[in-house]
Amino acid sequence: MTDSRMPVISAVTPCLNDATYLPEMIESFLAQDYPYKELVVQDGGSTDGTHEILRRYPIRWSAVPDSGPHDAINKAILASRGDVIVIMPANDLFVPGAFTCAANALCRRPEVAMVYGDCRFIEEDGTVIRIDRPGILDIDRLLWTHCLQLQSAYIRREAFDRVGLFDAAIKGPGDMEWLMRMVAGYPLDSFLYVPEVWSSFRLGQSLQHVNPHNCEQAAGVLLAAHEKFLSVAGNCRQLRHGERRARAGMHCQCATWFSEAGKRREAWNHLGKALYQWPGLVLTHLGINYSARIVLGRNLTRVLTRCMFNIRRALHSGHAAPR
Repeated sequence: MTDSRMPVISAVTPCLNDATYLPEMIESFLAQDYPYKELVVQDGGSTDGTHEILRRYPIRWSAVPDSGPHDAINKAILASRGDVIVIMPANDLFVPGAFTCAANALCRRPEVAMVYGDCRFIEEDGTVIRIDRPGILDIDRLLWTHCLQLQSAYIRREAFDRVGLFDAAIKGPGDMEWLMRMVAGYPLDSFLYVPEVWSSFRLGQSLQHVNPHNCEQAAGVLLAAHEKFLSVAGNCRQLRHGERRARAGMHCQCATWFSEAGKRREAWNHLGKALYQWPGLVLTHLGINYSARIVLGRNLTRVLTRCMFNIRRALHSGHAAPR
């Protein structure tokens, strides 16, 4: 901790051939008005000019081989010096003021292990598609929608000592496996939600690691992690809607990964398993959304999502305008 009792925040970034958006991410870090901060970038061997970009900035970085994004995150965490960790992919952005808001929240609530906010989903050109608002942590919702974005999560270092680092063997999406370890390792009141946008998540680039092989591995890891979590009686007692609904959410997430990788047969297979676990899925917004992703494909679904976001924003602005 600093003399002012404010925590040092370490932003850690895994990087591999991310020269296109890396400067924008670094600038969003440097623009934070919080003084006690550092950015640690772990580069796995870029060949696209990334190293030249990194040399231009007053940040810490290393270029050593790693086995994938989660191994890179782990290396950066171990190299960092801060009291609080936030994980920011090279293609995404910090929102101005996020560090100050997170640090103030952590100082007000020293008992919490993680403080997290909202996340803005954007196109590659920065156009806002939607805003993800996870709300107060609820195990039902976490397992149902996998809603918490780590770009907007500020985690005390001791949490990694308790639950461990990320599973470096996972090559595809693996945040959820670590989050379930966190939820299993801490009571729910150790997670503090602040209803403010703290990051921007760039959708197009987030899918660069989504391929059939990674999806199969990620789905297997997620299934195993879910079952391990649900095998603990104490965890199940916290589920208001039951295990079958939680399993349905798990299969919906797997369906999304396979759909993004172009494997629609496997996507429909997981969606069918989700309906078997919880038939009520067909009547929910989530079920309709996942079905639309598979039927319409990623690009058309994103266009429709952006249109709906703009319509809702226009309606909200109209209602809020003075008469």
